[in-house]
Amino acid sequence: MEIEADALQAAFKEIRDSRQARREAIHGVAIQSARVQKLLIGEEREAFEKQRWPFVRNRELPYEDFLREQELRDGKELADVEVRAKLLCDCYVKLVKMGDLSFRIEHG
Repeated sequence: MEIEADALQAAFKEIRDSRQARREAIHGVAIQSARVQKLLIGEEREAFEKQRWPFVRNRELPYEDFLREQELRDGKELADVEVRAKLLCDCYVKLVKMGDLSFRIEHG
């Protein structure tokens, strides 16, 4: 009986250890995005206070130019989204028309 109890305790200890390792891994992954966000917010705050944005290879870009560049990128991405949305709407309209035509042929 003691041998079985010892075996069960050993198994439960392994299970407990694996659960603890899983918790630590999940916690590490879960807080990684918060760490990155905190770092980015800190860099943006520092750039805003200095009114300069660090650029590649220690060159610096004025903060206003950086913001203007970001606005241009955002505008291009928004235009791409609008184009894709229009294409999706056009495809949907054609699909509905084809369904309507198919229904009329089938039941007409």
